[in-house]
Amino acid sequence: MNYTKINSQHIGALSALIGADSVFAQSDILLEYGSDETEDLSFPQILL
Repeated sequence: MNYTKINSQHIGALSALIGADSVFAQSDILLEYGSDETEDLSFPQILL
């Protein structure tokens, strides 16, 4: 199976499925919600 990074087509498709107000791709929001308190890890490209 080949994997790709999330791109604008993926974001558009997800927005159409679940609503644009439920898809976050802005870097400030990703930094805030993209990690937990266990370690200094942060990997998100998008939040749903």
